[in-house]
Amino acid sequence: MNNVLLSYQSEQLKPYMNDLKLIIKNNHWNEYLSGQTTQETAYISISKEINKPVEFIIKILREARKCMAPIKEGVELVEKFRKNNHTLICLTNCPKEEVILLQQRFEFLNHFDFLLASGDICYKKPSKEAYIKLLNYCNLLPSEVLFIDDDIVPPSKTLKELLAADKDVITPLCFTFKYDDKGLPFPQPVAHRYDENKQY
Repeated sequence: MNNVLLSYQSEQLKPYMNDLKLIIKNNHWNEYLSGQTTQETAYISISKEINKPVEFIIKILREARKCMAPIKEGVELVEKFRKNNHTLICLTNCPKEEVILLQQRFEFLNHFDFLLASGDICYKKPSKEAYIKLLNYCNLLPSEVLFIDDDIVPPSKTLKELLAADKDVITPLCFTFKYDDKGLPFPQPVAHRYDENKQY
């Protein structure tokens, strides 16, 4: 979701960046994202470790959420796929509670047939298990999927293994947003495919 559909407005986020890093780099946060613990338990554990009240964590996350804005090109791509009746799936490492709030705020997120948080499948991206569970959850084969992300070139070992499992796989589209001389984002799609020797 982040860096493909939504991005943080850096100037707005700057006052909260250091505190946000303290939260999201905490091990309890990762446990929460992967569904190993509840939101309440994670917040309490993090508050003890960073010596801040739970209310502080809630405030920082709320302010960070306010700094998020749609990426025009990503939204247009979603709308184009929706118009052509493609099944749309989004797997994000955002907490489920945050996903619900973002869905209420940004109408285009309702175009997705499946909008899943990593906690829904109990594995975080980019683990191989996360992708396999997602495919099983949606009853899909790798060859039936066009995978779009902002960080897959060169592909990770995990992604290579997953894609190589199906000889007819259509390999992913890297939809990385760069910035032009005016500071405006623009997509740089890079498509790859395995050859007969499974070379990427």
